[in-house]
Amino acid sequence: MNDRAKLLDRVQKLLAMAKHSASNENEASIALRRAESMMRKHDIQYAELTAQTINKDDMVAAETGESRNSSWVWNAGVVSLLSHKHVADQAKQRDKVLRHA
Repeated sequence: MNDRAKLLDRVQKLLAMAKHSASNENEASIALRRAESMMRKHDIQYAELTAQTINKDDMVAAETGESRNSSWVWNAGVVSLLSHKHVADQAKQRDKVLRHA
């Protein structure tokens, strides 16, 4: 396993810890922040993480109702959260640079 694969594995484990029902609110929050930090530091895109974990069950048609993989919904929420935060952080950084220019 190369270094990139190890990083991806670690981020996946942190995200799993963040959504695990046994994790309390504090543990879940810390795990999510660490995962986000690692993703930023190592330029890991959420699509890169999900590409490694996609299986046939993830592609069940929507009309199957409850048998659809419920983690897909949670993952979509995480992607949305991280994307919005990333865009906001980029805007803050851009504004900071423009003020000092």
